[in-house]
Amino acid sequence: MEDERFHYINLAKRSGGQHGPNTVGLHLADTKFVAFLNHDDLWLPDHLEKSVAALERQDADFYLGRAAFAVTSDDLKAKLYRPAFVELNIPSSLRRAYAGANYIFEPASSWLLRTEFAFRVGPWRPAYMLHRTSLQDWLLRAWRFRPVTILGEEPTTLKLNIHHSPRRTFAGQSQYAVPQPHYGTLVNLIERLGPEGIRALIYDDVSKARERSLPVRDPDRLEAVATAPNWLKRKTTLNLLAEIYRWTGFDFVHWHLWQPDERMKYFHELIRVRTGQTIDTLPNLTETLQYADEQLVHVHHAP
Repeated sequence: MEDERFHYINLAKRSGGQHGPNTVGLHLADTKFVAFLNHDDLWLPDHLEKSVAALERQDADFYLGRAAFAVTSDDLKAKLYRPAFVELNIPSSLRRAYAGANYIFEPASSWLLRTEFAFRVGPWRPAYMLHRTSLQDWLLRAWRFRPVTILGEEPTTLKLNIHHSPRRTFAGQSQYAVPQPHYGTLVNLIERLGPEGIRALIYDDVSKARERSLPVRDPDRLEAVATAPNWLKRKTTLNLLAEIYRWTGFDFVHWHLWQPDERMKYFHELIRVRTGQTIDTLPNLTETLQYADEQLVHVHHAP
């Protein structure tokens, strides 16, 4: 953090999701490209190098990279000294964000965007205002601008589905309060093996997971319309509604299925389980951005 290119800004209020920090970071960006890095994800050392090269090579707007998802070896009943990689995401057309599973494009840490394009899409919106996740909402809004999109071929991001696993209760403790040595283990492994060595490990783990028929998530699951009537789950219907959204911005799925009280309840419960805290009042976006501007000015003028 002693590198003068890094600036750490601790926001005055918790926003309860990635929409807050991501919006602030995007607001402050003054570079050609912008990337996100969630607090619980890891980049391989060549992530930015490969992402930037892909965008510049094809003069594209949006790079959707590949990520490897890991679980604890306990989940596999294996005695590994490290987390085991059981899935690789397969990013595809942004259209799939309309009704598909959000993890197809997870995590945002695997993306790289031209800053100018990201500005056009605008702020991330809070999950409690949406039927989908903040990530899906931002992707769909990006889709409306018809970006030139590049899909990554090799995994360059690691996502650990460990501390926020719904199957783990942590004996009543907040999930983020429980020490997670898995991250240190992976960092040491990355430093020892390098990115190519980690990718070889990932491919081997995923292959073994498939051989053992371990349960993995279905990328074709219609997650955003899971509770919808059958007529709304038809592929032709969803394709038509997606095109209507793309051309007009009107989201029939959100209008038809959104339950604001349930979303707010889920939003607050998720925060409580993960952090042990509650949020009485959510921060105002304008005030948050103003605060961030002031903090950055302070950093730039620090002796």
